[in-house]
Amino acid sequence: MSACTNAFESALRDVYGINTQTCKAYDEIVKTTSKSEHNYDPEFGYQLIGRVWPNLTSWIAYSIRNSHPEELVEAMIDIYGISEAERPIDWGYVVPGEFPERLHEETLKSRGMPMSLWMPPTYLWLAVEGLLGVQPSLDGLKMNPALPENRNWIAVKNVPYRQGRVSALVYDGVTYSTHPLKSNLPENIHNACRSL
Repeated sequence: MSACTNAFESALRDVYGINTQTCKAYDEIVKTTSKSEHNYDPEFGYQLIGRVWPNLTSWIAYSIRNSHPEELVEAMIDIYGISEAERPIDWGYVVPGEFPERLHEETLKSRGMPMSLWMPPTYLWLAVEGLLGVQPSLDGLKMNPALPENRNWIAVKNVPYRQGRVSALVYDGVTYSTHPLKSNLPENIHNACRSL
């Protein structure tokens, strides 16, 4: 996430009520507090005032999914990158394939739980509801992906829905699915991808 783009500043200010002057990106992940803030203290109270929290990055990315989908994709890549560091030992308590709870802002050492209990489901939520735009409703299943301009397709396989599973492919603005979907995309072809 490009060091507090206008979209992030807007999300931080309008959605989360955070002073945009505190927004800095470190290795492309949102920090909770800038070192220039008077109350900055990376050791105080569960390190909420001076840490890198992947979960915060997820929520901000979701809040701008429609206006800046490229930032959502970038956030997902960056968050994943934390758990798949080339040399996990350099990050402290980082285990490949597991999202650390939080990182020290200055040393980047993992603090808190080696694997955040809430980050894996938040990451899946960011993918399913954020990137794919899947929303179950009383009217049926909706799917309105947040695709960046440089990507023309996205696919999902075996998403649990009611008593079954749904697979779908969106390619060049056309949705192909194994289940009827409601979408803002111009065409929606049901039963066209039985083999997904």
